[in-house]
Parts: sequence; structure tokens; C-alpha cells
Amino acid sequence: MKLPIPTHCGDVLILLTDQSFTLHVVGLVTTDGQQHFHTQSLVKYAVRRATAVTAAKALAVGGRIFFLNIDTSDWSEISNHRRLDDTNTSSEELCADGFWRAGTVVYPPGMLLRVDINRDVHGFVVYLMVVNHEVMKAGHTTTPLSTRMRSTFNALKNTMGDRADHSRYQEKTFKAEAQATVRAKREVELWAQEYPSRKAMIDKEETLNAHYQGLWTKEGKR
Repeated sequence: MKLPIPTHCGDVLILLTDQSFTLHVVGLVTTDGQQHFHTQSLVKYAVRRATAVTAAKALAVGGRIFFLNIDTSDWSEISNHRRLDDTNTSSEELCADGFWRAGTVVYPPGMLLRVDINRDVHGFVVYLMVVNHEVMKAGHTTTPLSTRMRSTFNALKNTMGDRADHSRYQEKTFKAEAQATVRAKREVELWAQEYPSRKAMIDKEETLNAHYQGLWTKEGKR
């Protein structure tokens, strides 16, 4: 196909060159119509195409994936289907399972993000992070949900700011993979449910992550 590629913010580009050696560059599209990464530092590199596609699918939460050979200017769109029957859910399904919509991560003007909690809970709590009907992560907390969510997303902001190179902020899958969603300003739904014991809480979290294998969990990194 002929250039330009019809990219939109939130899509993912894979650029290939074979001039000196084979190299794929993978990154998030941050501007409509973007065709390159000339001024963008947050990209990933891969030699093998399969590795590049896996990295692209981890970034493309709801977006499209485009593959461009920069040596020939040929491009194509890559399918972004990912276990939809297993990962997708609905508000009705979550409510039927006992969860309630506890809050949202939003993006006010002038702010990287803000966590809004409209129904807090404190106890043995399992929470879900959902983006575009896809469960990205299940977790648990015994501190107030509002405290845990604001702490979690403040830590994520540190991975994207002046302290991003500090090893403390590079250690977990969530911190590495959720950045693309934040940069694309995609709403993150926060769902919660309280359980009668620590064991029930842990068991539910493990069951949910094993089932959904969300991209923000170690189960989704395969």
C-alpha cells in the first residue's frame, strides 16, 4: 500500500529496516498521521518479527497495529485479535460476579492522570483494572481502595517522569505495560469486591488473573 499510513493516536507502529542488519522498532502512535519515531524515545527494539509483533500487541490496547518497511515504504495492517472470548468482559458480567464500579482513571487538562474513586472500600478487597471491556489486571488490597489506587498510579507516573530511570520504577509488569494506555489517555475502569477472609481474597485474585491473563500481569507476559 502507498504512504501515508492512516494512523491515529493509540495505534502502534512497527518499523523494519534491513539495510545494515535486520531491526524492528516498535512504538505507540501519539499523534494522528504519525509515520515515524524521529522525536520519540519510548520505543522497543527487536530483531525477530515475531518478537516485534508480540511487543506491539502488548501496546495496542484497542488500537491498530501497522507494519512499515522503511526501506521500501511498503506497509500493512497486522491483526490485533487477542483471546477476545477470554479477556473481554462487560459491566453486566462483572456485576453478576459481585463486583461494583468503584472508580475511574481520567485525564484532566494539564494533568497526566487522576484517580477518581466514587465508592471506597476497606477490608479484604479484590480489584480489577478494565480498559475498553478488557480486564488488564486483577489485584488485591487490605488498605482502603482509594489509597491503594492512588499509590499505584502515582508509582506509574514516576515511571514516566524525571525518575523513570530509577530501578525502583522499572521492576513490575504493570509499570512497564500500562504506560501506553496512559499516554493514549484511555479510560481505566476500577472495579472492586470485598471478601470475608484473606484466603478468599487471594484465591479470587489468582483465579481472575489465570483466566483473563491481562496484559498488565505476569500471566499475560508470554
